Amino acid sequence: YKRQELIAEESLSQDIESYNVSILKNVGEIETYLDSMRSILKHEDRSENREQVECSQLVGELKAQVQQIAAVNHIPVIIQEQKLEGEIFLIRKQIMRAWNNMVDNALEYTDKNQGIRVIFRECEKQNTQYLVAKIVDYGKGFSNAELKYATQEFYCGDMSRHDRKHQGLGLAIAKRFIEEQGGFLEIRNSDETQGAEVSLWMRKI
Repeated sequence: YKRQELIAEESLSQDIESYNVSILKNVGEIETYLDSMRSILKHEDRSENREQVECSQLVGELKAQVQQIAAVNHIPVIIQEQKLEGEIFLIRKQIMRAWNNMVDNALEYTDKNQGIRVIFRECEKQNTQYLVAKIVDYGKGFSNAELKYATQEFYCGDMSRHDRKHQGLGLAIAKRFIEEQGGFLEIRNSDETQGAEVSLWMRKI
């Protein structure tokens, strides 16, 4: 009987530890969700904290960020860039947050062995010069519905691809942040990899 009691106590202890881990995980997910909600709902003066940054400097920061996140996840990343000139007037914190959301999304859905491709280039559209930061993954790509609604707040797409930590806010936040700074977010499926392709278009001065 004592042996059975010890086994029962050990099993109960493991169950309690498992429940505690689950609770802490849920708390972390709730905090992440609330932080995303605050980013969307607060109405501060977006003209504050803007700074003039050289394109080459900003690209250096974006490259370092994607390399760091990819390394933590043990996923390869290939980076291509053109010679970049000019400057951008931006709120750095918002651009980095938008970029992080794009990177996280690509790393989650790509083929882990093939990794992701990151491309930095200059491009002109409607007589306006932009710095474009593009992320291409090797996943299944966007569905037709996702191509239409992926940047809308709280849209979660194919639920088989989303767990509870995804609230449909990542690309919506990225879209809002970049549009507030005169740029735009572009999503499509890559002709080359057949995966998702997300581009951050940042308006140059």
